[in-house]
Amino acid sequence: MGSRFVPIALAFALVATAGFAAGDSEDDSAATAEREMIRNARGEMQEKPQYGGSINLGIQQPNVSWDP
Repeated sequence: MGSRFVPIALAFALVATAGFAAGDSEDDSAATAEREMIRNARGEMQEKPQYGGSINLGIQQPNVSWDP
């Protein structure tokens, strides 16, 4: 059972990762036209920074048993 489980789990993880990466379908061309412009320290115009959001990290952990 163990030798069959690994490829299936890897395939599922690949499909899930692709699905999460393609999750945001906001139209960037329309959003760019609505962004506010500000002057930076050198006096040049640039887009106002957009704060917030999230970072998703995948961390691989070794097999740890919490059962003593």
